[in-house]
Amino acid sequence: MPSASRVWQTHRVLIGLFPELNAPGGIQRAGRHLAFVMSEYAASHKMESRFLSLNDTQELHRMHVGDREFVFTGADRGKLKFAANAMRAARRRPKLVLAAHPNLAPLLRYMRLLAPGMKTIVCTHGIEVWEALPSTRRNALCRATLVLSPSRATADHLVNVQGVDHDRIRVLPWALDPDFATRFSALLLLPSQEIFRRAA
Repeated sequence: MPSASRVWQTHRVLIGLFPELNAPGGIQRAGRHLAFVMSEYAASHKMESRFLSLNDTQELHRMHVGDREFVFTGADRGKLKFAANAMRAARRRPKLVLAAHPNLAPLLRYMRLLAPGMKTIVCTHGIEVWEALPSTRRNALCRATLVLSPSRATADHLVNVQGVDHDRIRVLPWALDPDFATRFSALLLLPSQEIFRRAA
């Protein structure tokens, strides 16, 4: 009979939870960049990746960044559907789960019930963390393995307003240059890939 440690051993799976990917907007574009980097990281390390979107239509989407492609599943704004998809994905006992917005971070607590060994990253974007969040979101931020901030100013708000431990925060400016959708440089990928390497 397998030992408890083997039963709960994490698998070589990366999961990304996104509010929306197939739409205009800065957060959406940052999400596409993160999903792309995660898919590239997973492929180069012989890992699987699964991406879930709350607000995109309920189907399998194929998204291209330059000449590369990643796929994701939408939940058509259905919060229960999105949560159910996330919990099904957690049954794979992933190594790392990224929540691309603090609003999605509370799901990580429930996913961890199925995958106690998984590590977590929560992305912040700015104004949404400048004032105290509801306790469930704030607790999710404070318990994340890493919290990503696009600027030092937002990182300061995470520490002073949300109570996130300074050591858990990494400043990673989002790469949102206008040419990213048709052209990308290895220099854009390296900082992000290093974050996933350290977390995984």
